[in-house]
Amino acid sequence: MKKIFYIFIPILLQCCICSSDCDIDNIVESTWISQGRKSFELDFSISMPFEWDTMYYISSRCSIDKIQETFGYIPFDFVDVAEYILFFKNNKLIYIQKWYLFPAKNKKGVTFEIEEPIKKFCLANSVFSVNRINQIFVLHPIKH
Repeated sequence: MKKIFYIFIPILLQCCICSSDCDIDNIVESTWISQGRKSFELDFSISMPFEWDTMYYISSRCSIDKIQETFGYIPFDFVDVAEYILFFKNNKLIYIQKWYLFPAKNKKGVTFEIEEPIKKFCLANSVFSVNRINQIFVLHPIKH
């Protein structure tokens, strides 16, 4: 029982620490503050505080069938009114973030400008241009 406790506590602490440090909204905003410009580049390969090898963007336009086709299973609780970023390491889901796309009077946060309903990124192509429009940060992939 004691061994389980010593194994479980570090895992729990890592999850708690990662929850705010991994938040893409926080990462984008803190990068914007440190850069001091309306437009800048964000490289997810160095910005995320964990190791990953594959990142997926999934838009609210993506069907559950397309997700099933891409992954062979549904790796998260799918809601068709949200967009998602999923990070994998060695084909294991290690982090997911979603944004609900409900109309709001005072919109703020992060949104992605990606045409495809689902798009795969690797470490080498995970650089995005970021433009701040009012309170919204619009991320667009930069092709390398």
